[in-house]
Amino acid sequence: MCVQILDEIRHTISQLSYARFRYAIFPSILLGRKLSRKLNALSPKHELYEVLSGQRYKTAEINWDMAKLAELIKDKPAVTSKILQGASYNEIVTMDASVTAALQHFFQKHGCKEDFNCYCLIAKSWNEDKNRFLQVLQPMLQYTDDSQKVLSEEKGMQEYQELLTALSDTLSKDDFEKCRKQTEIYRNYHTIREESQYLWESLFEICRRLIHHIEMILFGNQSGDIKYLFYRELHTACEEGVLTSQLQERITLRKEKRHYAEAYWNVCQEAVLRNSSNEIQGTGASAGTVTGSVCIVLEPAQFGKLKKGDILVCKYTDPEWTPLFTLASAVVSDTGGSLSHAAIVAREYGIPAVLGTGTATSQLKDGDLIYVNGDQGEVIKR
Repeated sequence: MCVQILDEIRHTISQLSYARFRYAIFPSILLGRKLSRKLNALSPKHELYEVLSGQRYKTAEINWDMAKLAELIKDKPAVTSKILQGASYNEIVTMDASVTAALQHFFQKHGCKEDFNCYCLIAKSWNEDKNRFLQVLQPMLQYTDDSQKVLSEEKGMQEYQELLTALSDTLSKDDFEKCRKQTEIYRNYHTIREESQYLWESLFEICRRLIHHIEMILFGNQSGDIKYLFYRELHTACEEGVLTSQLQERITLRKEKRHYAEAYWNVCQEAVLRNSSNEIQGTGASAGTVTGSVCIVLEPAQFGKLKKGDILVCKYTDPEWTPLFTLASAVVSDTGGSLSHAAIVAREYGIPAVLGTGTATSQLKDGDLIYVNGDQGEVIKR
């Protein structure tokens, strides 16, 4: 039975991944290039991301719902204080019925969101680690200035309509209608891209539960050694109902060699990304310039480090990191592009972002004074 379910999950994820890239991501790249040219012809200041303003997609929904949840909790000073002190989820849900209901509703809608959304076995969803989610909320609960709230759906739609009006004023009737249809298609591509990612995260959560169950049967524990098997090896072990001595030896050998593989990977990465200058180059993903102090954040447990006005420097961001954007004056990330989570949220909060630098977290340290140019994709140490 476990083998059959595992095969079904694997097949579904495979089909979903193919459809996501074939019918959403690749077409959106091609269509995005066409729309970019039209927007640039309208004005060099216009960017492709403006086409997504006000669009309802998964990341935007999570951002909006997190903001609403934080506002509700802030009306409960005792609950807010406990969360900021690091109280557990189990403790919080005993304090206030309305907060408990709101948290449960949020997890029902978005609980499968993961910290590493492309890594099935090592990721953890909010459903699996609710205490981590409370850590994520902490910066949003500390924030009281309304001047930098995330762009609402209504405000976003207003900006999108203004963009369409500007296009209609410069294009012929036929050209505008064609362009309008293209923008709607592009917006739908992005929604499909986001929803398909959340769907595979949901499948990953189911897969992890199944893997943990199989591990208890084969290993008698949940040490994680099962991750050292290839899929076919795991499949065979499930069919036979026993972990053979040969497979046990392979696991032991792979565990012993793992640190060599990691060391080699790190050396290769450093060689490719090494940069001895004071300038770090990336993709300008959100316009604007700012000078400020670096705060390097590598995981949710470090969210409390960031102070208002700091420049957030990180390896990556996902919806978990959204509350940090209420405090940061700019964002610099090792990974990401113009349509990544960091880019979208930075633009909604109106702060500069330089992404895909590759080396920012290794070249910079806490307290460094840097200049961030989101227009040119430059980060310069002062």
